[in-house]
Amino acid sequence: MANQQRKASDMSYDTAPERPIDEIVACYTGEWVVIKVTGVDEAGAINRGQLVEHSPSRTKITRAAKRLHKHDPQARTYVDRGGTRMSAKEFWRYIETAIDREYVNARCSPTSWSASCRG
Repeated sequence: MANQQRKASDMSYDTAPERPIDEIVACYTGEWVVIKVTGVDEAGAINRGQLVEHSPSRTKITRAAKRLHKHDPQARTYVDRGGTRMSAKEFWRYIETAIDREYVNARCSPTSWSASCRG
């Protein structure tokens, strides 16, 4: 029997489950995702959608977005690299703690001091 699992691109765009954007993106770390936008919050930020396609290939994602727009020219799409996101508050907290740490030059380890590191 043929493979019974269907890729998101094989589904009707209207029947894919609607989920929060962050939840969809978090499922595909290291892959590109294209999502049909189905909801925005009070500020107009995208917050809900339907997965159209996920792939490590940006080319496949571009093709999927084009197919979606051919099927539904009015569709709003969201394309992003998958993985977990940190909130703006978490980001600034991280930046503030990084400022307090000792500076480390990743190119110049204490065991390999080159002339360029001695500046």
